[in-house]
Amino acid sequence: MMTTIDQPINQSINHTTFRTFATIWAGQLVSIIGTGMSRFALLIWAYQQTGAATTLALLGFFSWIPFVLLSPVAGVWVDRWDRRRIMLFADLGAAVMTLIVLLLLLLGKLAIWHLFLLEAVASACEAFQSPAYSALTTVLLPKEQYGRANGMRSMAQDAGLVGGPLLGGVVLAFVGLQGVLWIDLATFFVAFGTLLWVRIPRLLSHGDMNETAPTSFWQQMRVGFAFLYRNKGLLGLTLFFTGIMFFATLTYFSVLPALILSRTGGDELVLATVQSTLGVAGIAGGLTVSLWGLPRRKIHAVLGATAISFFGDLLFAIGHSL
Repeated sequence: MMTTIDQPINQSINHTTFRTFATIWAGQLVSIIGTGMSRFALLIWAYQQTGAATTLALLGFFSWIPFVLLSPVAGVWVDRWDRRRIMLFADLGAAVMTLIVLLLLLLGKLAIWHLFLLEAVASACEAFQSPAYSALTTVLLPKEQYGRANGMRSMAQDAGLVGGPLLGGVVLAFVGLQGVLWIDLATFFVAFGTLLWVRIPRLLSHGDMNETAPTSFWQQMRVGFAFLYRNKGLLGLTLFFTGIMFFATLTYFSVLPALILSRTGGDELVLATVQSTLGVAGIAGGLTVSLWGLPRRKIHAVLGATAISFFGDLLFAIGHSL
């Protein structure tokens, strides 16, 4: 039974850990927007170099496939390592990729195949950063705040979709690709700095392994796949949303930009506006969940949101006006 002395202590811990989470979240938000700016600017640069939709499709492919392939492995490592250090190394790796692109650009050596390779490495870093961020969230916050925290994380991702193209387009027009990449590097240091600045209790900074848990890497991976196999509903949802993410990435961030640029004579502002509108509803949804939480029957929210998303896809398919 919780005593009256325990209650204020736990409340104090909850407030402290939420401030820690909010600080990390703010740093990641800044970095996400910076990444969105550079990806938009590099997409424009790649299309200007080749004028081919295939180039943009391959950029989307290399920015997605490593994430999917490495996610199962990354999830196991996240349970075994310090989550904050994983996020630090992942952010640092992505920053190094941006720095390499900037140096190649300054030397006049940047080529399309460089972007394919560097996007793949950055995607691999994200495969480790994302589960580490999720795991750190669950150990910093009580269970009743998971929904709000996930809403905040979703809102940050969609803020990158909105702010990245718009800010990237403006900065690209005034200072060029080099300026966008410099800003992206600065945002990485913001995220890196917030992770270094916050204090995470030692107990919360490591995976919650107990004595009966599998100890080897392969044992943990087998346990994870066995858990998915036993829970058919969870397995179905995982495969379902993996498919959705694949086609969404291919359509909205590869094929659609090429279509818009070809129909508008390379108008960057139109492309930035269209891509930004994709994230507006996401921000609204994330803000709603952050403020009021998820409904009791969460599967209804999942299916309802998916149905609305599919309806939007249908409107995109039959629409003719930009």
